[in-house]
Amino acid sequence: MLESLKLLSIDPIVLSLGNVAIFNALIAQESLSGEQVAKLRQIFARRSTPDLTEFIGTTTLNNADKFSTLMKLEGDASILDKALGVFSNLPEAKSAIEDLIKISTQLSTADVEVMIDLAELKAYEYHTGVVFSAYNEDYSKALAQGGRYNGLSASFGKARAATGFSFDLKFLSQAQ
Repeated sequence: MLESLKLLSIDPIVLSLGNVAIFNALIAQESLSGEQVAKLRQIFARRSTPDLTEFIGTTTLNNADKFSTLMKLEGDASILDKALGVFSNLPEAKSAIEDLIKISTQLSTADVEVMIDLAELKAYEYHTGVVFSAYNEDYSKALAQGGRYNGLSASFGKARAATGFSFDLKFLSQAQ
């Protein structure tokens, strides 16, 4: 994805990384209905701290403080150390954060600015791990985005894990 953007002479690139496994690990600790989970996902999609506060006030959550913290965890890769401390008691979340640390370390040698957004869930609920979006200051929205999904291909015959991304070619061609 990054190479494709460079071939289009798009520079500099800001790569936003997140991992939906953290949110999913928190959800697994709760006794929420499907409707409540959907509402919580919508709150995170809108980045609405007031709506999250209201949701927490009307719902019994084991990890209310962790949901609130997750909503705020964005910035450079240094926030991952804080995230490890916050989610250290959730093995799946801790593993997801460790994955992001490895990825951001590997990307530190690339010609790309890495930003972390742990509240990013993506609109598609099939993502199960790392999610990413590529931005450039000259464009009004993400140039490319994607992520990890496990089991999606089962509906097409064979279950396997995969990572994919997409470009909005119409947007890119109009913006060039």
